[in-house]
Amino acid sequence: MVTCTDPRESETSVFTRINYINKGIEDIRDFRIGLWDDGDLGCLNNDFVGSRPSLDATFIYNTNGVDTQMCDFGIESSPLSYSVVRSSVFLNVNLEKFIYYGSSGIGNPTPEISGPLIPRHFYNLLNGQWLAGTQLTQGGTGLNIGSIDFTSFAFSDLPTQAGGWSMQEELLDFGDLRAISVFGVHDVLTPLESRTADFVDHILISETNLGLSVFDIYDESITDLKNEYTLMIQGQFDCGALPEVCQADCVWPGDVNNDGFVSGKDIVILGNYLSDGDDTGPARALKSSNWFPYSAQDWNEGLFGADAKNADTDGDGVIESLDI
Repeated sequence: MVTCTDPRESETSVFTRINYINKGIEDIRDFRIGLWDDGDLGCLNNDFVGSRPSLDATFIYNTNGVDTQMCDFGIESSPLSYSVVRSSVFLNVNLEKFIYYGSSGIGNPTPEISGPLIPRHFYNLLNGQWLAGTQLTQGGTGLNIGSIDFTSFAFSDLPTQAGGWSMQEELLDFGDLRAISVFGVHDVLTPLESRTADFVDHILISETNLGLSVFDIYDESITDLKNEYTLMIQGQFDCGALPEVCQADCVWPGDVNNDGFVSGKDIVILGNYLSDGDDTGPARALKSSNWFPYSAQDWNEGLFGADAKNADTDGDGVIESLDI
């Protein structure tokens, strides 16, 4: 967790370290490891995926940068008041391959761009190939029979690049997508050999760069995130001045019923606030949802005996879906 008075990209990030080791007594040849991602971004039937090889990043975004507002599939739609891009960013390893496929449950992808069924299908995807071993090629869906314009990364341009290769530019319709980001390609993994991979799940949220214009700040945001990671592992991360510590009657973000814990019970109570309509009150001096005690002016008695200010997770003065 990062708690800063000034915004940091790492505040909307989850860092993960993977250690993998060959515990056998024989070499593992042609070893592959990657991340499988079913990243529903709000409504799941209008998600697009892409990659940014220069930043070792892959991402998920909404068609035209706007989520479907009448959503029959997935979680609650993202509001129109801000734009969201979710990324997987590899930090101490390179993004080696990126490929995707469509779920046959929603939409109608061609058989070779559908989900894997047998071990060979899984291995081919980890090689950045289609199910039957056909090479990924530049343009269109990436399945271009007869083309020799081979590539390792599907949709490797930002969706705002005119004439670039992105799902937005191609306006593809696959329904529900899955993505595979390969970060480990080893000819041989010897007995007891171990490797470490650090990656981060990052959410880029913007209330100013709406729609696809959020990608105007994408490269800068991911670069800042990677720089923050470097400072973290070097022990030099500077978070700035910490907020003044609240001593009494404090708001702990997420503890809606003010019982000292964040649990499913708090989500239920927050749902009651949302169903009653948006409550408003004085915004906190420091607007943040990081786990830290914040001083806040009282609102009212609220639900279940707790002041409604405890339901304002991010401290912006409004209880809304973003507080979940």
